Amino acid sequence: MSLKRQVIKGIRWSVFGSVFTTVVQFAQNLILAWILTPKEFGLMAMVLVYIGFFLPIFDLGLSAAIIQKKNITPLQLSTLYWINVLLGVCCFTLIWVTAPFANLFFSTEIDLATFIRIAGLIFLIAPWGTQFNAILAKSLQFDKQNIISIISIGLTFIVAIGLALNNFGVFSLIYSFVFNSVIQTLLNFYFGRAHHIPRFEFDLGEVKDLLNFGLFQTGTSIVNYLSANIDKIFIGKILGSSALGLYTVVWNLVLLPLRKINPIVTKIAFPVFSKIHDNKALVNLYYSNALTLLMLINFPILLFLMLNSYQFLELFYGEKWLGAASTFSILTIIGLLKTLAHPGGSLLLSKGRADIGFYWNCLWTFALYCSISLTLSYHSSIKSVALGQLLAGIIFGPLWHYIVMRYGKVGYLIIGIDMIKLLLFSFPAFGIVYLVNHLEIVNTASLLSVKIIIFSTAYVLFIFFFFKEKISNIIKIIK
Repeated sequence: MSLKRQVIKGIRWSVFGSVFTTVVQFAQNLILAWILTPKEFGLMAMVLVYIGFFLPIFDLGLSAAIIQKKNITPLQLSTLYWINVLLGVCCFTLIWVTAPFANLFFSTEIDLATFIRIAGLIFLIAPWGTQFNAILAKSLQFDKQNIISIISIGLTFIVAIGLALNNFGVFSLIYSFVFNSVIQTLLNFYFGRAHHIPRFEFDLGEVKDLLNFGLFQTGTSIVNYLSANIDKIFIGKILGSSALGLYTVVWNLVLLPLRKINPIVTKIAFPVFSKIHDNKALVNLYYSNALTLLMLINFPILLFLMLNSYQFLELFYGEKWLGAASTFSILTIIGLLKTLAHPGGSLLLSKGRADIGFYWNCLWTFALYCSISLTLSYHSSIKSVALGQLLAGIIFGPLWHYIVMRYGKVGYLIIGIDMIKLLLFSFPAFGIVYLVNHLEIVNTASLLSVKIIIFSTAYVLFIFFFFKEKISNIIKIIK
């Protein structure tokens, strides 16, 4: 199968998988938000922040190294496989030993050690399937990867809701988290075993170049992890578990379309860019189309949520989450900035420049630390943390795109024009929300429904007039 056909097949499967998993995970979060409390969500967030620091270490960037290397031998794959397993055991041991000290980092009277140790079991489970997932990505087997996501998320939904309804509280989140890892590992092995079965052989000398690449990628992932969670660390340490629960739920709402829609492009982009990185014109074409497509999809979703955050939370999540409404609006703007930044990482990684990502993430983490510290010094609230993130994004975002343009060898003229066109839609969007809010509609569900219908109609017309040719080209490619 040609590269173009593989990409098209990958896009189709990724769209289907993303739609399914987005709906299921939204439904799961929605139902759990009515059953559980912000404090329980906050405790789970603390657990994930703590054990998440070890995730890049157990992978050691080897998944990315496998995808990036054009030719890799069975001996190298077997060696990397056993390295992953050994690293998983080491990470679990460290988590088990250090878990009692977790309360030093967070403001909570509840002992987190038991929660962390149970969640840490994933480090004994996931390494057995991680390499198989990387091999599927390298082989552009995106259909199998999406089948894995669909099955694991669907089963996890059933387990999480069942446990919550039976009064398991925060344990319903922890047990379902571990369960998801078990299912993904089993399915990764089932689908990946056709491409490679690890043998009992080990030669460290054979994988030195892969380890060098992986170490930079690991450093990048660790620093990236800190930058992605420094907001939660601040909130958990200063404001406590209930505030962290409020923040985590609305932030996950913003991230849901990004995590499900962006990978349609980014998961496919890295292996594809790795195959064509010597063809400048083709890379330019793929990158500009990928970024424009992400903007066309994510922009209306996040803009609508930003303008209707209070009513959305009131209708779908209930009154106990309304304290996060203004924070929710700010975070949607950050989500838009992240949409623009995501494909650049895949492009630089495909060129073997994991070092650039590492140095950038060091700078970005420092910028976030300074900006959030600054905003929190004026007022201690989750809204201040969100404003700190936004401040860093506005100041340092343009620098990231300059780096991608220079080292990724891509042009931004077409992308910039498309961005300006989309921003123009903000004006009628504000007008629509303002006018509908002044209609005599008391029921929140009815009011939000009217807004969705008018907003969607206006956006479709806007796309027809300003992006008709672009959409036609994308449809032709997919067909």
